[in-house]
Amino acid sequence: MSALYISARQRLKDLAVTGPFFSVAEMGTFFKLPQTDVHQMLHRWTKNGLAEPIGPRAGVYLNTLHPNHQGALESAIQSVHPSAIVIGHQVLYEEGVTTQIPPAVDVIVQKRGPGITGYRIHQVSPAMYAGLAGEAMHQPGRLARLPARLAAETAKKLHCLMLDPDDMEWSVIEPSKVSRARRARAG
Repeated sequence: MSALYISARQRLKDLAVTGPFFSVAEMGTFFKLPQTDVHQMLHRWTKNGLAEPIGPRAGVYLNTLHPNHQGALESAIQSVHPSAIVIGHQVLYEEGVTTQIPPAVDVIVQKRGPGITGYRIHQVSPAMYAGLAGEAMHQPGRLARLPARLAAETAKKLHCLMLDPDDMEWSVIEPSKVSRARRARAG
């Protein structure tokens, strides 16, 4: 039996006990293999459903053998885009401002990087990013998110909010304006 075959069997056992995501560089270091062999191994794993790339050139894969691989997607994205902040439709959906499921998640970043499947990456100026980063809400294992009002404003500025105003529950974002409008109609 060849040493390569024995190594492949052992690698699959090792994959089963690794974390929910990994990078190409981590795999090379972990298995002590050159990059070409790592890429070949990852191609085979992807083809057989053992790993799933988070983007076309991101260099980060979800370990589909791990039970929490889908829950680790945002952590995997953070490894590629550490400055990412979720804006727009996704935030509005999560906070109950709209019931329409977003077709993609919009995020802002300081520096452009590789694309992520199902995410639209928007690079913003350092000044704009600094102003928004101070308002972002951070949760462990998740991408930072802007509050609903700021998420909607930022998405409108970047022309990526595709919701019709009638599809939004404005009282969640701006309760004072809604109550003033109701008083004006009643009065």
